Amino acid sequence: IIFAVLGILLGCIFFINDYRLESQRIQVAESTFKLLDDGEISESDKEVIVERIEKATQVTNFHIYQWEGSSSRVVFEYQRAKPFKTMLYINGMGGEGYKAGDWSVDILFEYFTFVWRYAIILCFIIYWILFAIWAMIQGYRHSKLHPMWMVAFSLFNVPAYLVYRASLKKFISA
Repeated sequence: IIFAVLGILLGCIFFINDYRLESQRIQVAESTFKLLDDGEISESDKEVIVERIEKATQVTNFHIYQWEGSSSRVVFEYQRAKPFKTMLYINGMGGEGYKAGDWSVDILFEYFTFVWRYAIILCFIIYWILFAIWAMIQGYRHSKLHPMWMVAFSLFNVPAYLVYRASLKKFISA
């Protein structure tokens, strides 16, 4: 049960963190477009953008393009000096692009490549195996362990154990 709860907690923590990081990237893009409303990007605007990017720790590269017809030109480019600043994001690289009017923003970032899903799956597998072993030990202690119960505990886990306990009460009362 501890592993089941641990898997759920780890999964929730990783999922919430991923959601928070995605929100940071969206805020960086939205605030950048607000600064670009006047049609130009000044040096003070660039400093504000760099400050916001620095707060979003998973962002490694950031580009602003201005579109003129079907072609674009790079207006601003940022690359983090140490892209692997924190060990939390070394699992994968991703990118997002946003467009508003004549401007587009590309963000490259580091992210968890399904680590939270793997944590949940691993903890549930460990829980499943340990519960099946515990149920088999309980069956052995009652001298009612049969290969059918071993298979049932392994495949159906808690429901199989509940049926087993109900069958024990039926035998005890009979």
